Amino acid sequence: MSEKFKSHVLQSVYESARALRDVGAIDDATLREFEQACIARTPDDSAAQPEESLGADDLHSVISL
Repeated sequence: MSEKFKSHVLQSVYESARALRDVGAIDDATLREFEQACIARTPDDSAAQPEESLGADDLHSVISL
């Protein structure tokens, strides 16, 4: 799957979250929240996964975990 990020800033945030997961600082569930906040959904993704996508405004709630 090719990831398309909502912005360059959110791409950096997501990459940092992946690094945190890799060292055990956050768990997979938290990383999925970052994915929802940072990665843009394509029409094909929406059909495969019907849950609601978080917007960039929701990033604050993910970070405050």
